[in-house]
Amino acid sequence: MRFALELRRPLPPEPRAAGRLGTVFHDAVAQRLSARGTLFDLAEAGVPDGLAPRDRARIERWLETAENLPLLEDYVLAETETEREITIGATTLRCRMDAVFRRLDGTGWLIVDWKTGRRRVPVDQLSVYVHAWAASQGVPTGSVRAAYVYVDYPGGRIDELSAAGLLGLDQIGAALIPDSSTNEMTPLPAPEQPG
Repeated sequence: MRFALELRRPLPPEPRAAGRLGTVFHDAVAQRLSARGTLFDLAEAGVPDGLAPRDRARIERWLETAENLPLLEDYVLAETETEREITIGATTLRCRMDAVFRRLDGTGWLIVDWKTGRRRVPVDQLSVYVHAWAASQGVPTGSVRAAYVYVDYPGGRIDELSAAGLLGLDQIGAALIPDSSTNEMTPLPAPEQPG
């Protein structure tokens, strides 16, 4: 899993048009969801006026998808673009979480990683976020859910990390040890599937 190695040695990604549009979406969705019940137009949500009409329409569609997700029912936005660190073995990983929601009844958390593209990412990578958030809040990992939300699909596509798919700290730690011949991380083991 290259993801954890990149957390260990973060390098700035190369800027791309799609990435810039994703950044605009991340800023706008944070504005929209932090003021649920208040309708924001795109300008009030922080979408630049100079954005092409096609891109503005795309962002509006993504925002509508995010606002209407059944996944977010019973949750309220707690934090956006928040960072947490977790030390596993001798390695400290820095996690930047797009959005963290708290259950209305106070019994749990939901971490959402917004995806504006359609290339799917293995959900086991969310394990690092779950462990980091749980440790920072002093709660068991079982009270923290995590999901990738792909907003470019009609109605959104949700890939949620299951309890069975949550990797243990020992599994993540083992993957952080680079293979000395390639300096690449060991692939993460596949999570056990319920029988």
